[in-house]
Amino acid sequence: MASTLDLPSKSTRRMIESEVRAEAVRFGVAHDDDLETLRAALKRELDRRWQEDNRGWAEAVNRWVEKNGLPLEKYRLF
Repeated sequence: MASTLDLPSKSTRRMIESEVRAEAVRFGVAHDDDLETLRAALKRELDRRWQEDNRGWAEAVNRWVEKNGLPLEKYRLF
């Protein structure tokens, strides 16, 4: 059973909700009254942007591994 100490206060929950909604507006994520749906949509958008911003780095790492192999491959157990 959760104690009241485990749960954020009502004002804290409102603050967190307002921050999530503000981030959604900032990143252009559609608003929804359901906070969990909004959080999930915001996470998807942030993940998409991270992948887009780091695409060059990921491709460079993949090319390096294709050319040189995995750095610690000799220690793999499978």
